[in-house]
Amino acid sequence: MKLEGPLSAVLPLLFCAGLAVAQQPAGLLTGLPPAGLAQSSVGAGVGDELISRIPGEAYRGIGEYVPGSGYQIRGVVLRLRNGAPAEPATFDLHVYAEAGNTNRPTIPANAAPGTTALVSVLDVAMPIGSQAPEVTVVFQSPVTVPFGSDIFVSFVANSPNLLMQTLAGTSDLAFNLNNFDPCGPALAPGESYLLLHALTQLVELNITTIGWQGLVDLLVDGSSGVGVCRVNGASAPIASFYSGLHPDVADPPHHPGRHDVPGYYFRSNGTLPIGSPVFLLGSTDGFANGPFVVLSPGNAVLQLPLLSSFPLGMQPTGADGNALLEWPVPQAAGLRGLGVATQAFGFDLTNGFVRAGAAVRQRF
Repeated sequence: MKLEGPLSAVLPLLFCAGLAVAQQPAGLLTGLPPAGLAQSSVGAGVGDELISRIPGEAYRGIGEYVPGSGYQIRGVVLRLRNGAPAEPATFDLHVYAEAGNTNRPTIPANAAPGTTALVSVLDVAMPIGSQAPEVTVVFQSPVTVPFGSDIFVSFVANSPNLLMQTLAGTSDLAFNLNNFDPCGPALAPGESYLLLHALTQLVELNITTIGWQGLVDLLVDGSSGVGVCRVNGASAPIASFYSGLHPDVADPPHHPGRHDVPGYYFRSNGTLPIGSPVFLLGSTDGFANGPFVVLSPGNAVLQLPLLSSFPLGMQPTGADGNALLEWPVPQAAGLRGLGVATQAFGFDLTNGFVRAGAAVRQRF
């Protein structure tokens, strides 16, 4: 494993492998990396896998609903680093489902990368001339991820100078909070969202109490939504798997003097007119286990328990088609360890359509 940082500012470039269709990001890179934090990048040996985990226990229903099967994703967005940007370089990409309820992908440690992948895209060419590109890979056909499964995105460098941009997170007070994304007390120390598959081993990447999240997003059809957090009331919300999924609102706070503001960021992705109302629902019971309630027309699936859901707010979509719905909570000792699942629904009042984002579970 190779670790480097800080990185220069991201230069957004676009590379599409497959069909050039109008899929949109789910929003997992919203506000990332946070301003002021040291940026890092992680690399493995040529032919080894860096596998980013999108946790199914925190996200339910990313992508278009397929009755009886799961949810469709259309591609992947990766933020990478190229140590030799003037030289040609390629990488392979694989997407896996979860093996049971293990938080691990279906790929066995002794198997070659891609053996059990839902989809593989090989020899994706890096854009020439950029040290820190954002690369978009669109699949030839939609990929269906089973209900409730983690989603694993695998990056396999075919060239020695390629790394994945990452966000370092920690729950340890001893580390400088200006360098890492600190989370609230609900995240286990050392937990990571990045795995290494190399030398017949499949291991979670962390160092003592520091873990990493690969800067990866998914492409979806239609509307989407992610959980966000304004760390200590900062101006920009972030969808980090550390502070975004584990805000610090305990009393006393895990990090001295901090009081985070949790929220939900809804992306209409062009499916709703500007000014359309978006309603946010919440539930302390977590996600629904099925059968699912589907609101039509619009194929909008309610992922929360119908009888225990409650309203958390309303916000119209802005000029960008998005809506930020925050639900500030008081600091209270009773919130420690509490989980709240949220999901937003947007309404096209002109055409009578309902659009939904994914359901998100945040723990305090």
